[in-house]
Amino acid sequence: MEKQSSSNPEENSNIEKEIQPEIIETVEGLDILTVEDRINLLLVFSGLKSAATIDVVENWQERDAQEMQESKDQIERLETSLKVSGVAFDSPGIESVKLFEYDQVSISIGNTKEDLELLIKAIESNNPDLIGRAYGFPSTSIEAFTGKRKRLNRKNLPKEVRESDGLAFCFFILSKDNWEEEIKQGKRNADYIKKISPYLYEKIMKYNKGKK
Repeated sequence: MEKQSSSNPEENSNIEKEIQPEIIETVEGLDILTVEDRINLLLVFSGLKSAATIDVVENWQERDAQEMQESKDQIERLETSLKVSGVAFDSPGIESVKLFEYDQVSISIGNTKEDLELLIKAIESNNPDLIGRAYGFPSTSIEAFTGKRKRLNRKNLPKEVRESDGLAFCFFILSKDNWEEEIKQGKRNADYIKKISPYLYEKIMKYNKGKK
């Protein structure tokens, strides 16, 4: 019997695309982004994640000339990595960052043009269900976020699970009754990032440990 395709883009994302080592190194050094955003960038580049939104948050008024130049250089490297990786991205977003007038600018990124369009429409709709699907979160996780299922309190999980990389790489709400399935997505992403970027893997693991 033919396997039916899931309506969730992430659940259909199983093919890894090779990322150039120089791009990985560039993303690792983008300190203008959070570690989570840098990881999401690589996941979108690889095809394991359908779409993401990254935030450039800077208080430009407090930057001296050298810091401003360093930030400008990073923004240029970010734009280059987006173009070289062949993903679709929100051009107005990257152009807004270059103006240095806003303390926070969000840039939408899609593995394909269709993924990007889906994400932009979902964000414009302000519908959490559509946004979650565009990001490729597990369907039961989205239901937990929207109140259709009970949420899991991560602090109630066994210590070995709380300290696992699978949980650390779950950048979404977990449901109380299906977290064991949802965490498999986090584990898949953790294994991939550990393979291509041990640096970012260790960074997120240390951050997760600090939240205990």
